[in-house]
Amino acid sequence: WLAAMAAAAVVVASAVGVAAWYRTGPGQDWRAAVQAVAAEAQPGDGVVIVAPYMRIPFQWYLAGVPRAPRRLVALYPPGAWGADPLRYDAPVPLSAAAVSQTAAAHRRVWLVLASADLYPAELAQVRGALRAARLNPARPTTWPGVTVELYRRSPGTP
Repeated sequence: WLAAMAAAAVVVASAVGVAAWYRTGPGQDWRAAVQAVAAEAQPGDGVVIVAPYMRIPFQWYLAGVPRAPRRLVALYPPGAWGADPLRYDAPVPLSAAAVSQTAAAHRRVWLVLASADLYPAELAQVRGALRAARLNPARPTTWPGVTVELYRRSPGTP
């Protein structure tokens, strides 16, 4: 009798969790975020993704948007779009100097954040690197589980 009650409690708890998941969705709306970036992307825009393994869903949805991969340059984690996504499922070293140097060659950089609250030091480094590249945050846009911040060079800034 006690085992049956324990099993029933587990089933009820699981049902509550599953119902909550279906009510709120999967947690990250990559499709909408990537489509928005692709729609506003200009040729040569850079993309920085924090945390690195979040490049996997970004790259997945980007592949479904015609011409978008040719407009966007992956700055961090580095590598051509279409590269083996599993290479980003491991730690990717972050060099703020490298991000700053590569970002300086672009007039606009999209900072894509998902689960970034798990990496506050890395996020601070990236934001500092973008500012060191003389890029200023223009506006953030948020979807469930994903935030995108557009950084751009001020008019008249080389």
